[in-house]
Amino acid sequence: VGDWVVCSPGQKNEKSAKDFIVINFVQGGLTGDPDGPAHVAVVGAYDQKRDLVLVLDPDREYYEPYWSPTSKVFDAIRDPKSDSVHPGWIWISLK
Repeated sequence: VGDWVVCSPGQKNEKSAKDFIVINFVQGGLTGDPDGPAHVAVVGAYDQKRDLVLVLDPDREYYEPYWSPTSKVFDAIRDPKSDSVHPGWIWISLK
């Protein structure tokens, strides 16, 4: 899953300043906060060698941007607690 969903767009995203990826996920799945709610954040970068995603968390009161393993990002997107908030990701490309 990671190779198709994040790696391909992630690799393409790294080559262009005209697109970005937004993820909708359960924040606690990445931060460890047991009360971490459903959350939306922009992906800042993808490190293919280490298979890590840089999450630009807008919840700056508590979190700085952080790197997370691709597998954890997918787990947070697919978390059953996120079913009511339409979890997933979108890749936005500007012309």
